[in-house]
Amino acid sequence: MTGNVLGVNHVSLVVHEHNLDAVADKWERILGLDFEEINSLELGLRMKVDLDAGIELVAPLGSTGAHGALFKKHLDEHGEGFHSIIFRVDNLGEARRAITESGNTVTREIRLRGDEPWFDRYSEFVALAFEPIHGIHASVARIEQIPERRRQPKQRDPGT
Repeated sequence: MTGNVLGVNHVSLVVHEHNLDAVADKWERILGLDFEEINSLELGLRMKVDLDAGIELVAPLGSTGAHGALFKKHLDEHGEGFHSIIFRVDNLGEARRAITESGNTVTREIRLRGDEPWFDRYSEFVALAFEPIHGIHASVARIEQIPERRRQPKQRDPGT
């Protein structure tokens, strides 16, 4: 890809809503992740996100909301697990061109709306989702996080 991939920004994993807390708790205990909970009826999602670790646990709240139907369909068809990977690129225009020149299609453009709980952490966030390749969902994104706005990790008890 000529958009110069800078690395993986985050991986999205989809789980049933009734399993979300248990999955997050276990990952916090084993891996030391520090999830923030995000509930959005507008998006149709309940999420646990560790932006610094690049992990997003997503639970659709039925088939409603801007993204709920998308994640519910994936969950119904594939079960819990991997949903998508989001790559950071330095040039979104070149990445878009590479996607279309390869015969693929950009399926949606995702921009911060301003009401996301993590909105104030980014100076820029624009992502392009494209058609899955061999069943693997991916996006490329131009993302700039404001370093001084990173969340401070919570202190852990070394005995747990």
